[in-house]
Amino acid sequence: MAEQKNNAVATAGNIANKLHGTAQLVRGAATADFLAVIRGATKVLSPKVITGIIAVIMLIVMLPILVIFSLPQVIFNWGSLKDIELMTRHEHANYLMSCYDDANLSEEDKLWLISIDAVKNKQDIMNMSQSTISSDAMQNKTPDEVMNEMGFDENQKNWVTLMVNTVKSGQASGDINLPPSMGGTNNGIPSEAYNDATFAKLINEAEKYLGYPYVFGGSSPSTSFDCSGFVCWVYTHSGVHNLPRTTAQGIYNQCTRVSASEAKPGDLVFFQGTYNAGETVTHIGIFVGNNRMLHCGSPIQYTSIDTNYWRSHFYAYGRL
Repeated sequence: MAEQKNNAVATAGNIANKLHGTAQLVRGAATADFLAVIRGATKVLSPKVITGIIAVIMLIVMLPILVIFSLPQVIFNWGSLKDIELMTRHEHANYLMSCYDDANLSEEDKLWLISIDAVKNKQDIMNMSQSTISSDAMQNKTPDEVMNEMGFDENQKNWVTLMVNTVKSGQASGDINLPPSMGGTNNGIPSEAYNDATFAKLINEAEKYLGYPYVFGGSSPSTSFDCSGFVCWVYTHSGVHNLPRTTAQGIYNQCTRVSASEAKPGDLVFFQGTYNAGETVTHIGIFVGNNRMLHCGSPIQYTSIDTNYWRSHFYAYGRL
């Protein structure tokens, strides 16, 4: 009997405590008293339920911040790019910027334009093969004005800014291990490759033109070069192989195809679908080993072919 009485008293006390807690919750909510709400919640709800509510609130508050500031790093891994990856991003940005060489735009405006273009097409710069926005879009306008005209939200603007900054980081890097095009001294060629006299002659001729701009149809130092014009000139004037002017497809047609495991410095590497040329092979570079090539991008430079862009367009290795 005494035990039943004690249980009844305990139950009544528990109910009274919860009612008091409910009253505190309501009063705290009505008066915006956050502490009163917490005190009332601890009396009404179990610790597990309170923990769950706090976790949900934190998630609701943090999710927009994570989306706006972290999603680009998560998707494109921009937050942990190494110098060589920054350099590669800068090199490919230069290639895209060459699409606007005939436009009256500064290099800065071209960089903003291709970054805006990438976000507009829901891509990263490294996945683009050519620019699609008219250069008129940037005439006498700031990047913000262009993005506002295109209806970009703050998240998209942040993506654009982050792309611009990663390209500039590659340009500004002073790492001596970067290729000459980035101010370094390392062209990435295996030292043993220079033991091959033929390759040495080839690369000595090719390096004379590092930094020359890409010019469609160009085939000599006086006009500068396009990709196939550069290769034809280098092979012919190094004395390695007489290669009259032709297209990347025309050079491929003269080559013996070799596998990736057989490819050696001095061979050629071919790519497809880099632009609409009406032929299968659309770009060519001189393979120098270590997954790198010397090619006429914009400008003539050493480039890693072990990137998403070049891997997706790779066609074959060939040997003259």
